[in-house]
Amino acid sequence: MKVLIAEDNQTIVEGYKKIFPAFNIEIVDTAENGLEVVEKYRLHSKQIDLVLCDNKMPYMTGLEAARHILSFDPKAIIVIVSGDPLTESAYKNIGVHAAIKKPFEIELLVRIINTIVGKTGLKSEAFDE
Repeated sequence: MKVLIAEDNQTIVEGYKKIFPAFNIEIVDTAENGLEVVEKYRLHSKQIDLVLCDNKMPYMTGLEAARHILSFDPKAIIVIVSGDPLTESAYKNIGVHAAIKKPFEIELLVRIINTIVGKTGLKSEAFDE
C-alpha cells in the first residue's frame, strides 16, 4: 500500500514513518498543507493508493484538498484525520472514504484502510489477513 500523507505536524509525520513499515505501508511522499497535497497528488497519482490527510492544515483544509483531488481524480481514495469533530455528511458528500478523529490507535487506522482496500478491490499484501 502506497500512501501520500498530508500533515502539518512533523511529530505525527515522524510517527507514521516509524509505524507504517510494520504494516507494509510505504509513504510515497508527504505534504505540509492542503495546496501541497493537491499538487503532489497531481504529480504522483499513479504511484499513490491512498491519501491520508489531516483536516486542519495551512492554506486549505483536508476536506477542501479532498474536493480538489476528487475533481480531477474521482477514484482517489482519501481518508481524513482530524482533531475536530467531523460529521459523516461533511466528508461522504464529497467522496471521502472515511474520517478518523484524533487521537486514534494505529490499529484502527489500519483496519479502516483494510476495509477501504477490500471495498475498492485494490490488491495489497499489506492487509491480507
